[in-house]
Order: sequence, then C-alpha cells, then structure tokens
Amino acid sequence: MLHTLWDHVRTLTIAFFLAFFVWVAAVNAADPLDVRSFPSSVPIDFVGLQDSLVIVDGAPATARVTIRAPGSVWDLLTSRDVHVEARLNSLGVGTHELTLVGTLDRKPALITQIEPARLELSLEEAASRSLSVRAALTGEPALGYRMDDPVAIPESVHLSGPASLVDRVVEVVAQTDVTGRREDIDTEVALMALDTAGQVIEGVSLEPATARVVTTVHQLVGYRLVAVIPIIKGQVEAGYQVSSITVSPTLVTVFSPDPQAVDDLPGYVETESLNLTGAQDDIQEEVGLQLPEGIFLAGDQSVIVQIQVAPIETTINVTRPVVIEGLAKGLYAESSPATASVILKGPLPVLNKLLYDDVRVVVNVDRLAVGAYQLTPQVIILPEGVVLQTLLPETYEIVISRTPPATPATPAP
Repeated sequence: MLHTLWDHVRTLTIAFFLAFFVWVAAVNAADPLDVRSFPSSVPIDFVGLQDSLVIVDGAPATARVTIRAPGSVWDLLTSRDVHVEARLNSLGVGTHELTLVGTLDRKPALITQIEPARLELSLEEAASRSLSVRAALTGEPALGYRMDDPVAIPESVHLSGPASLVDRVVEVVAQTDVTGRREDIDTEVALMALDTAGQVIEGVSLEPATARVVTTVHQLVGYRLVAVIPIIKGQVEAGYQVSSITVSPTLVTVFSPDPQAVDDLPGYVETESLNLTGAQDDIQEEVGLQLPEGIFLAGDQSVIVQIQVAPIETTINVTRPVVIEGLAKGLYAESSPATASVILKGPLPVLNKLLYDDVRVVVNVDRLAVGAYQLTPQVIILPEGVVLQTLLPETYEIVISRTPPATPATPAP
C-alpha cells in the first residue's frame, strides 16, 4: 500500500516538474531573455556616509550596467528603474575599496555586470569656515580713467569640504578684468578659493559660489573722450559709389596739461583728409588726427579709415531676337513674338560697355516634332555681375513646320 502511494507521489512530482519546464520553455519562446547594456549611464548613489566625513579626490558619478531581462521588460525599462549604490555604512577616515551594488525596480530582470565593479574611495573629516571675499581687478582701464577700489557683494562666503583642503585656503577672491574699460563695473563673477601661492584649490565648496563686483570709473582731470570724424575729399571714378565709411577706433581719449583746453573741445576731432579721387576699389589707410595746439592723443597717434567703394547698380533694357536652337533637319521654326525685351541689372561700368553679342535669348526645341509650343527661353549673359531682372514676355509661341513660313524663320541646319 505504502509502496503504491509512493509511486503515485513520485509520478506526480515528475509530471509537475515536466509541466514547469514546458511552461518555462513556452514563456521563453514567446518572450525571450535579452542581455545587453543599458543605453544610458546610471548615477551612483553614495549612501550611508557619516555626516562628519566627506569623499576626497572625487569619485565617478556614473556607472554602466548590463541587464538580463525579457524583451517585454526591456520595452518598459527607464532610467528611474535602474539604481547603483556605493554603500559607505560604518566606514571611517581612510581609503576603502568597495563593490558597487545594482538593483532594479522592474521584475523579472537582473543586473549582470556593473562597470566599474569596484571603487576606491578616500574619506576624510569634513571642515567648514567662513572667510571674507576680496574683490580684485586685473588689467588697466582705458587711458585717462581710474577706478575706485572694488567692493564684493556679499562680503563673506562659507567654505566646506575635506579638512586638508579647507585648511589650505587663505583667501577667497572675486576677480574681474577691466582692461580698456571706461564705464562703471557691476558684474557677477565666480569666486575662487586660493592658497598662499595664489593657486586655486579645487574640491572646496563655496556658498555662495559667485559674487558681484562693483566699482566706479572716473575720468582723470585734463583727459576727455571724443568722437573721431573722418575727412574725405575727391570723388570716386564715374560709375562707382562710396557704400560705407568706417573709422577705428570711433572714440579716442585726448589730454592736455591745460584742462580748460580739453573742456573747450567740441566733442570730436577730425582726421587728416583722405583722397578718393578716381578710386574703384576699397580703401583702408592709417591716418593721423588734426589736434589743436596743446592737445595730445592718449595712446596710438593714428586711426584706421576703411572706405568701401562699389560699382553703381542700375538697370538697362535691351531688345534681342529669339534664337531657336536644336531644330531637327528638314523642319522650320518661327517665334511669336520674334524679339524679346530683356531688362538687365548690374554694375554701371559693366553695363556701359555691354556688347550686342553679350546677351542672347535662346529657345531650345531639341526633339520637338511639328506643332505649336509655348516655351520659355534661356537668357545667356556673358559679363560677370550682370543678372536678368525681367524678360518680356516670359513665354513664346514656337511653331514648327515642314514648310518655310511666309516671314523669315530659323531653318534647320
């Protein structure tokens, strides 16, 4: 009796396992497992770090993971489902090697590999303190100007980080470049934590990380900023025009031992005259300034004047016969109308020298049989810079026949 009962139990167990394996095989066939790298890097969470400690020398912020999961799970996986942790519980000051741990919110899925798999971290006592912020200016303002001592806002900053780095900080500087400046300064700059050698110390957190640097600019007595007016004489070549005139710099600083002489200036100075007579190309020249007696230029003693000279653009209307090309042998063709009105646009000097053969109006009837066609001709223009503005009319009736028309027509070659 017991032997028979045991046989039944064994048979049922084998049947169960066979059914289970068949079910697993069926599921895998319908939703096969896929092992591949997760498409994006995963942030590493550093958990369990004691409040009195900080990580030194930095650590990788992300890791790459390989996941094994059915295709249906892969379709649903997002970055929010994947977690990588560095568990720092009970770790003290010193260097430690630890294994990264990966977890998934979606099942069934498994992280099979993490890169890097292990991290080496150095932990150190945390430190913090406050320091005043020193505003510093680099470079020199424009000639004839001076700046007040700069002020930093806020006046102090809170430092935090590894004790070995925080202890090296001797000052926090808000630095801005004032080279060539003529206006007041009110700008936001990044703060820098410096050691005794003036080197920036990385790895220290500053709160806030930026500060405003504010200072006022004053013009020195006897100095004045004035505009520069270029003086031009003569005319460019006929058919050309001056399209632009620029001067660099547009403003200059002048000075005099007599402050009243500077104050009496009209607010501008003129350049030496620049002659354009007969010019056809752009001009760039260094010219001096006409300064009253006792007035001097601070800095460079000349300016650059740039003059752009361009041909005058205009239009002309010419009439040309419609030339028919590509006509088959034994055929004749006639255009209606027989001539075209062509409006051209281009440089005046080029249009003034335009030759009759420089412009042609051509209709191509290659492979066309006997019949009437509405065709658009091609306008061939030889001189560079000349473009077609309008063709009147735009289309032409071309009649192809086997007999010569009553009026002269274009015969086949």
